[in-house]
Amino acid sequence: MPLYSDLLRNTNSNAPCLNVNDLQVQGFGIFADTAARNLLNVTIRTEGYLACMNDSDKVYIYTSSSTADVDWTDVANWQLTGVDLLTGLVDTPAGYGTDGQVLTTNGTDAATWVDAPSPVGIDLALNTRDNPYSAIGDHEGTVLSIGSLGLTAGTVYYWDGTEWGNANAGAVGTADGLMGVSTATASAPDVLVSGIIQMSVTATVGDPVYLDTSNGLLTGTAPSGSGEIVRVMGYKLDTDRVYFNPSQDWLEIV
Repeated sequence: MPLYSDLLRNTNSNAPCLNVNDLQVQGFGIFADTAARNLLNVTIRTEGYLACMNDSDKVYIYTSSSTADVDWTDVANWQLTGVDLLTGLVDTPAGYGTDGQVLTTNGTDAATWVDAPSPVGIDLALNTRDNPYSAIGDHEGTVLSIGSLGLTAGTVYYWDGTEWGNANAGAVGTADGLMGVSTATASAPDVLVSGIIQMSVTATVGDPVYLDTSNGLLTGTAPSGSGEIVRVMGYKLDTDRVYFNPSQDWLEIV
């Protein structure tokens, strides 16, 4: 373990060279555990000795002027540097969380580590994901949290001003407005209005996809019947995913 050969000195006798918890650091060592620290040679021990503990990843400073074994081994004489508890909390979150997490509280007396949230508003959110796509409705992009009806994951809906209804290219009223894909089978789920989503679409990978004349579906074949609406809804990215980005333009076949 590295040790200073002598006490740290400052040319100003009234000022510390290193100050920790209002004590001048006068020695330094790295120890596997408390037992190893207790075995430090008495000639090296000193008040203000800084001990880095490998077993706990914490740093302590010795606060007693006595270097006798009975005092050196007394944990009450070793003061933890910095802070490892959040004062005023009933429970203290363990460790430092994981990469990308943030510390949140309940506003009174508890805290926990959680994944950093995506930007979220009252009715709109931008969702991103770290996990692979695996199920219908898995998505990332802009979602709306409006409406109260039960919807089906991977189904395309249009907004009628009050609720979501089944989108269908068979008529202007169900094909020309705001479009979205339900991200879950549930009551009032988020609806993706722009982004990537896993859903079933019969189309060639890389080709545009259109609103179908069957309720809530997309297709790789543009509608061709009289009165039907041709509207590009996005592109098929791969076997199970679609880049959903409905065109603001549409054509009605005469």
